[in-house]
Amino acid sequence: MEWKKIAEGVYNTIVVKQEVEKIAEERIAICRKCSFDSKVVGRKGYERCLKCKCNLNWKTHSLSASCPIDKWQAVEGISHDESNKIDEITGNDD
Repeated sequence: MEWKKIAEGVYNTIVVKQEVEKIAEERIAICRKCSFDSKVVGRKGYERCLKCKCNLNWKTHSLSASCPIDKWQAVEGISHDESNKIDEITGNDD
């Protein structure tokens, strides 16, 4: 997963918005039924996707992220201002 998408997920876990929380809850429910969820296969540590290796809390909170095996898709929704804040955090200009 790209750093900007990871930063977006982290940002969205800090700056809580109900619409993002709803999407994240729906996504994590899907992940928790998947054989690539680290918790499903009994691995210890933070919950992550064994396919893409991402932290699932951050990934499911990143609106621009999608499931690597197409169980859920990216959604439009990150504002230009939020994108600029994430760029400032990550040092990205593009």
